Amino acid sequence: MSLSTGEVISMFAAQTNVGQFAQVEVVVAGGAVTYIGWTTNPGAATSDAEWAVVRATTAASDISYELPKENGLAVKGELHVWDDRATLTY
Repeated sequence: MSLSTGEVISMFAAQTNVGQFAQVEVVVAGGAVTYIGWTTNPGAATSDAEWAVVRATTAASDISYELPKENGLAVKGELHVWDDRATLTY
């Protein structure tokens, strides 16, 4: 099942404590990986640690959604630098 960007944000908004968003970024990083990020700050630069980030990975017809992890666990409310999305641990 494929979700729209809005559906992904809604699904993870409670987990990231970012409910209302002012900016959204979507990057397709190759055939199987898409990064979705959002922030409540309309003036946030992509180099600011103000972004909730989700990595979507497609394998066959399955899509998995992952939050970045710290010490092996996804941390609720953790915000990241959008520019670092590909080097975060998921």
